[in-house]
Amino acid sequence: MRHITEIGCEQFGFIALPPYQMVDFRHFYTSNISVPAKLLHKQEYYFHTGFDKYGFEDIELGYRLQKAGMKIYYDPDILAHHYHVYDSVEKFCDRQINAGDQLVAFCKIHDDLADKCISDVENIRDIYFKYKKGQKLDSSFRGNFIQSSIRIGKSLTCLLEKKLMQKDHSFYRIICSFVYAALFRFYYTYGTVNRINREYGLCKGKVMLLILLIGI
Repeated sequence: MRHITEIGCEQFGFIALPPYQMVDFRHFYTSNISVPAKLLHKQEYYFHTGFDKYGFEDIELGYRLQKAGMKIYYDPDILAHHYHVYDSVEKFCDRQINAGDQLVAFCKIHDDLADKCISDVENIRDIYFKYKKGQKLDSSFRGNFIQSSIRIGKSLTCLLEKKLMQKDHSFYRIICSFVYAALFRFYYTYGTVNRINREYGLCKGKVMLLILLIGI
């Protein structure tokens, strides 16, 4: 998974973090962090039950802990080893959809959350409404093009990852990271817009939503 975690930071942002310095709540990675029990017990609750999918329940906890005085110190010398079966790019795309979806829930829970500190949900919502108002067609050339590009991108990563399993190659990892970055940004925004669409009941169907994203 080096092409996901150590090049473009599509999964975690460790390589972009300043060593031996403080970082903010956006890097409250619960799989790789230690927090004093005393600080946790001061919270009325641990994970917020307002989340109905995976995505931001840990970051939301980190946000509350930061407001309570927590400071995150990044020490790259401390390692935690995980064993995760990774066998499908679809799983990561689904993960991004859930993350975008739950970002909207996160922003609704915390009105004091600084705009754009994670993603500009309000701007995405405004652009979405504006585009929906002027959208009359059920399909478009750009929509079909982006869907075809996504399918090609997924197929390409599957092919390159098989090659990486056989032999590590820096060029393959860079290409994979580049494609993943595009896929993850797309599906992250898709998840955000999909959640906004559900809450306001503006339109139905995944195909239409994919086309609407082109306007964003």
